[in-house]
Amino acid sequence: MHWQASRAWRILDWRHRYVPVLITVALGVGFTFSVCAAVQWWESTNIEKDFRLAAEDRASAVKATFEIELAMIELVRSALMSDGRIERQEFRSMLMPFSLHGKTVRAIEWVPRVPHAQRETFEAAARRDGLPDFRITELDPKGSLIAAAERSEYFPIFYVGPDSGDKSVYGFDLSSEPMRRESLHLARDTGKTVVSGRVSFVENARRLNGFLVYFPTYQKGHTPQTVKERRQRLHGFVLGVFQPQEMLLSASARLQPEGIDVCLVDESVADGETPFYFQASRTRTEPTARLNLKELRDRSQLTYTTPLEVAGHRWTILCTPTPYFFAMRRNGWSDGILIVGFAITGILAMYLARGIERRAYVEGLLAEKRRYASELEVKVQEQTSDVRRAQEEVIYRLVSASQWRDEETGMHIRRTGLLSEALARAAGWSASEAEIIRQAAPMHDVGKIGIPDAILQKPGKLTPTEFAIMKTHTLIGAKMLAKSNVPILQMAREIALNHHERWDGSGYPYGKAGDEIPECARILTIVDVYDALIHNRVYRDAMNENKVLKILRAGAGTHFDPLLITQFFLVLDEVRRITIEHPDEPFREQQLPLLSAAEAEALLEQLVDPLELPVVTE
Repeated sequence: MHWQASRAWRILDWRHRYVPVLITVALGVGFTFSVCAAVQWWESTNIEKDFRLAAEDRASAVKATFEIELAMIELVRSALMSDGRIERQEFRSMLMPFSLHGKTVRAIEWVPRVPHAQRETFEAAARRDGLPDFRITELDPKGSLIAAAERSEYFPIFYVGPDSGDKSVYGFDLSSEPMRRESLHLARDTGKTVVSGRVSFVENARRLNGFLVYFPTYQKGHTPQTVKERRQRLHGFVLGVFQPQEMLLSASARLQPEGIDVCLVDESVADGETPFYFQASRTRTEPTARLNLKELRDRSQLTYTTPLEVAGHRWTILCTPTPYFFAMRRNGWSDGILIVGFAITGILAMYLARGIERRAYVEGLLAEKRRYASELEVKVQEQTSDVRRAQEEVIYRLVSASQWRDEETGMHIRRTGLLSEALARAAGWSASEAEIIRQAAPMHDVGKIGIPDAILQKPGKLTPTEFAIMKTHTLIGAKMLAKSNVPILQMAREIALNHHERWDGSGYPYGKAGDEIPECARILTIVDVYDALIHNRVYRDAMNENKVLKILRAGAGTHFDPLLITQFFLVLDEVRRITIEHPDEPFREQQLPLLSAAEAEALLEQLVDPLELPVVTE
């Protein structure tokens, strides 16, 4: 002990001598980090501002590019709506000034509506029009072009601009493919521009991803008012084939500063299947082909998003900075401050070597304190468990005052508590809530203490007057259990008052219905009926379990909560286990003393929680 005291004094003396050094080190480190944090905040603020401005420029460029291309297609649609018919050479001439190749729109197509009765005539006219091998086609399961099957109408590609030289696209029936057919019908019936989901197409032996924009055209140059008229007067569609990758590239290629990745996310599809188009910055060196959308959104501390909506189709423009963007804007001042600050701190730390011994000593004391606290917690838990066990014993002794006179059994009391707990857990109650109903449920019939023996123990059917007196046990029990702040007694009162209410409102004492009845009472009603029916009573023999289960099913929605009945059958195995493990034995054999009404109310005074909170009374 003397050695320990001497050692402690040496540690305290060391602390006393070096307090100024410790304060100096703390102030030095704190000042270093403060200055460094201020510089980093200033630097980050400027970087964020520059990024937002650059991202807004790129988003505006993407939107403008999209709008220009859509306007161009709308001009073609307007020409077809006004002329009614356009020749192939006219169509090519119309597209020539726009210089489509290599832009956002890979192609503009004219897709007429061809009724089945006009199929042969249409195909023959197309062959005379410069397409000698023209026929209306579709893809077979192997992906080969074959003659289209007979349908009421066809939507073949007839004009394509610019002409890539691939003649196989001419005559392909867009309605033969489910996704394209759905978009065609939607555009036809609404009379509005429709944007498709993600599609694949082949161009110069390359498979590209993109989307289609459908512009419906109608006879007589205007859009009909009704769906029926629009279907009858549909002329065809002007179709734009968009390649978003090119749109992102052309929109951001010449914008400064460099180091911004741009992504176009299709938000009109379900999560997990969201397609996106990614244009990496020219400064990015690492591969990006395998990046998924979540990585794109989460990989950077800075992101910029803005919506883009066309024809009811929603995209999000997502911009993220590259490491190059940050590297070009960091001045390195914070690193220099840290180096200088840590150098000074390191020199001062040389004088703190003996602090290791002090820390070890303090840690030993803390460990001893934690061990003591842990032991104390265990003792408190044990004492709390003892209090709860005593509390439960008081509850069962209280319940015995009524159950003794009713020729019930002690096991019935315990079973109602255990069965209520099992059903409460199935209904989604927490463990603590289920424990409360386990202790509260046995008190459901405590009010029978006020019912005369001649009525309570009568083996035959009760008269209306006797039954009216019997029904008052719910009110008596509620009165006995009232005016308490103990959660168990509060729930027990709810159960005692309402456990004879029925789901359809035909119960007593108040005729409550449905959710007006507390859930704890609805739970007790089910388990009480089940347990009472499968065990012998003074007025009848036990029933077969199958018959009891049929009664419960039949009472769902009238006597019982139908949802709780369903959950009861889900835990039926546990119910049976509880019933087997707690068989009936006469309650009097447990040799609990018979309680008077006054003694029962006195026991209620003892039902306080382990913290000994006072019972609230009026």
